[in-house]
Amino acid sequence: MRSHEAPLVAAMNQRLQIDERAQRRMSVEAIVNRLESWLRHHGYRAFVADRGPESPLLGYLLCVEQDDPCVDSGRLLYIRQLYVEPSSRRQGVATAMINRLIADHIPPSMPLEMDVLTSNPAGQAFWHAIGFTDRYTRMRRAVDRG
Repeated sequence: MRSHEAPLVAAMNQRLQIDERAQRRMSVEAIVNRLESWLRHHGYRAFVADRGPESPLLGYLLCVEQDDPCVDSGRLLYIRQLYVEPSSRRQGVATAMINRLIADHIPPSMPLEMDVLTSNPAGQAFWHAIGFTDRYTRMRRAVDRG
């Protein structure tokens, strides 16, 4: 990802939040600040999909390597976000981003992991279709101390 693409990716992230029916929504400015911090200080990598240098962005992928004592290599690649613009969906863009990530950017023995919200059944179907399996369910309970 090139630095001038950060606001474009941030705008896509806003649309991802809507797609996922996320409870917390952020402004584009807040997303740009968070994205730049993740990329500069926390080891994240961002990849964009387009049809050429002058074409609009089709989507993006944001990932980071993490320690995981439960895997043989001790490391995994966590996919934080994957988004494809609605007009480019079901055309192989997301699958191509994942395949390129696997082929060009991670060691063969490193597993991929990601979270998908239960409020995003289309996302769940996509991840299952490209070979991801359910590993666990994370649950949340709000606590009202007031």
